[in-house]
Amino acid sequence: MQALNYGERRYEALCLPLCHWVALTHPREAIVRFGVVRPILTPDPATQLDQLFSHYVDRVFATHEVQRLHGQVAKVIKPFNLAQNEANAIYVHGDAWLQKVRRLRQRQLLPHDVLFAVEAPPPADAQRFAAYQEISGELQEQGVQLVQKDQESTILAFAAATVDLH
Repeated sequence: MQALNYGERRYEALCLPLCHWVALTHPREAIVRFGVVRPILTPDPATQLDQLFSHYVDRVFATHEVQRLHGQVAKVIKPFNLAQNEANAIYVHGDAWLQKVRRLRQRQLLPHDVLFAVEAPPPADAQRFAAYQEISGELQEQGVQLVQKDQESTILAFAAATVDLH
């Protein structure tokens, strides 16, 4: 068992849950991304946990029928950062996701309705913006709908809309 040493004291019981928590919440390239870990003070932890679960997991703004249809994923909404500091990094990140989209489409594992909420570089940065536009165009050719990440009403409308069965 790993231990956390603090001065003369050794905290073995704390380290195992803490080590697991850090492993679960560290940033990685995945469908689920965690934000900064922060505490919440509540008189009723069970109720608070249920509320957070409903908001972040059940996505209370969308009906269950919209999220899944016949047990299959019906829609995809992905936050997508294309504002990296270098044009090459935009190409690397964008190409990785283009390949994932292509592979999933070829295997018919990706639903028709796919939306990426994109963060773009500033248009004044010509190289980065050109990389962003190229990747965006290729994603649109693959049937991915793109919106700017701050267009919450468009994202919510996409989530709430009837599933396209094509």
